[in-house]
Amino acid sequence: MGTKVGVLLIDSNAESMKITKDALEKNGASHVYTARSIDSAKAFLRDNTAIFIVMDRYSQEKDNLDLVKWIRNSFNNSNYQSPIIMFMSNPTAKDVKSARDAGITEFIVKPFSRDVLRKVVFSVLESPRNFIISRGFVGPDRRRKKIEPPDGSKKRKEDHS
Repeated sequence: MGTKVGVLLIDSNAESMKITKDALEKNGASHVYTARSIDSAKAFLRDNTAIFIVMDRYSQEKDNLDLVKWIRNSFNNSNYQSPIIMFMSNPTAKDVKSARDAGITEFIVKPFSRDVLRKVVFSVLESPRNFIISRGFVGPDRRRKKIEPPDGSKKRKEDHS
């Protein structure tokens, strides 16, 4: 179960899945596994470790954020830290916030180009963010930059010892 087998693509729309799978393969993904439902995605993830996961926000009129939360909170499963890229059509600020809170790694707005997909995938794989496990959140660190205090000084007592 520890060997990473490829990319898991979750999308209930056959045409959208075909386009995305083609884009992933043309960008170098040699093994793209597909799931058209949350149940088939869970079955795959129970038995395999994905290098990363790509999913649409909705599958068969169901919100895939429940699947994201299941992945992130399945600590006995090797996929709980796998990067998750989510596609969204016309996302609102509320959509983005709820997906980040669920543990999404990155977003791509539909329609997307193959170049955008390539950049996001390489970013996720080449510059992974720290993974956070806390009482209220499980997922990649949402902070993208390390920022020093404005005046450059550190204020904590332990910073001065």
